[in-house]
Amino acid sequence: HVAVRSFAGRGFVCLFDPRLVRLGESPTLEEYLAARHVVVSYNGDLAGIVEDVLGRSGVRRDVALSLARFASIPAVLASAPLVATVPRAFAERLAREHGLGVARLPLALPDYAVQMAWHRANDADPGLAWLRERVAGLLPVTSASRAPDSAKKRRDAPIRRSWR
Repeated sequence: HVAVRSFAGRGFVCLFDPRLVRLGESPTLEEYLAARHVVVSYNGDLAGIVEDVLGRSGVRRDVALSLARFASIPAVLASAPLVATVPRAFAERLAREHGLGVARLPLALPDYAVQMAWHRANDADPGLAWLRERVAGLLPVTSASRAPDSAKKRRDAPIRRSWR
């Protein structure tokens, strides 16, 4: 049997190189849509959760590039005027390490949970217990065994528009 521990997501933000992209801390939806974007897609397509949410309102963004790994984002953003929509915790770390800019995302996306899973046979292993506690200390826990209900409730959240 498998044990699962869920950790709360902290939402998504825009990540970009401020030398190449002028986005500001709180871009409007129009400014966000005017930018070119990079997405992370394990199957190589140019669509993700953002396209799902925007598509419900008949809106599209310009996705110029798809990456197979999140680890490639800093190098791409440093070399091209692109915006990545990524989890906040990831963006904050990359911003510190690579001098990237972080901006509020001008639309509501469903929340997410990161899950840590292990076989119950390893519950008593002191090394693995130590590792699980280190991970748990870094991330806010939502539940001992399931993803947060907010992930379901926010799925149909409307797009927030900002007009000037």
